[in-house]
Amino acid sequence: SVCVLEARLGSEADFVRCVKLARVVKPTRHAAFEMLELLEADGGDTGSEEIHEDMPSQSLAAALQRASGADLVALTAGSGGCALATGSHSVFVEACSIPEAVDATGAGDAFLGGLIAGLHNRMTRQQSDEGEGEGEGEGEGEGEGVGGEFNGA
Repeated sequence: SVCVLEARLGSEADFVRCVKLARVVKPTRHAAFEMLELLEADGGDTGSEEIHEDMPSQSLAAALQRASGADLVALTAGSGGCALATGSHSVFVEACSIPEAVDATGAGDAFLGGLIAGLHNRMTRQQSDEGEGEGEGEGEGEGEGVGGEFNGA
């Protein structure tokens, strides 16, 4: 794991403990596989689906959510889009088309900032797609926004 071996942010046991305490987990696709390996070794249940490198991001996010117990897993895969998973729902969102990307530095930070803002403002997917989001949407019920059950927890 990059966190353990390269960044030296503690032991694998420390890392697993931290992930299991998190309410929101936002790994890259590559990091999700590393996290699952550590969580499975610690007894985390990924469900019945076999974990493999070419599995859909939506399935990978759902497996990581089950293994970690996080309220929300937001898995990013660069130009491969992202997947969000809660205990009861998962969704895949295609990446926006960027005609000429110059530098991807900060893309993950921008994604996480947008996700946090959307959760905070309880944006629906439609509002997100339209660039809206001034607090709670009109006529929305609990669980219909981007935050869904996470916001209701």
